[in-house]
This record gives sequence, structure tokens and C-alpha cells, in this order.
Amino acid sequence: MFEDIFKHRPLTDLILTEGKVHGARYYCVQPEGGHWPDMEAWCVQTFGEPGEIWPNQDFVWPEVPRWMQNNRKFWFRNEKDRDWFIIRWRS
Repeated sequence: MFEDIFKHRPLTDLILTEGKVHGARYYCVQPEGGHWPDMEAWCVQTFGEPGEIWPNQDFVWPEVPRWMQNNRKFWFRNEKDRDWFIIRWRS
């Protein structure tokens, strides 16, 4: 799996789904191929540091994070952020 995520392969698809975390809806993108570190760096530069999907037990969730990474997907709180990601990586 590590090899799949970090190996630079052509991006063949962006699979779109939705999910919920702590009751908040997230718009998810699962890249098929592509270079995860480049995508992650672009998200940090564009949207700021990612939130944690599984905070430690002492963590009090102050607000839902703008974006996160989990399960080979990028999770975006705002549909517009997800759309920017799609525009950037499909072109």
C-alpha cells in the first residue's frame, strides 16, 4: 500500500464520495494513481494544515476541520474546496 500511495503513477481517476465525521458532512476524493505527496502539499498550501480524523482521547473537537486525509481519500468540509481540488488535479 505504501508503494501505491507514494509511487508516482499517472492519475487515472478521481472517485467522488461523501462521508460524515462527528455528524458533519464531508466531500471526499479518492485519487486513483497520481502522486499523493504533491496533492497533499498543494492542499496544505491552499487550505492550511489538515485536521485529524481520529484525535486522541483528551482532544476536545473545537470545530470540524476544513479538510483531512484518511483511508486513501482527501476529505473536504466545503464542496467548493473539493471542487478546487478536482479542477487542480484533473487538468
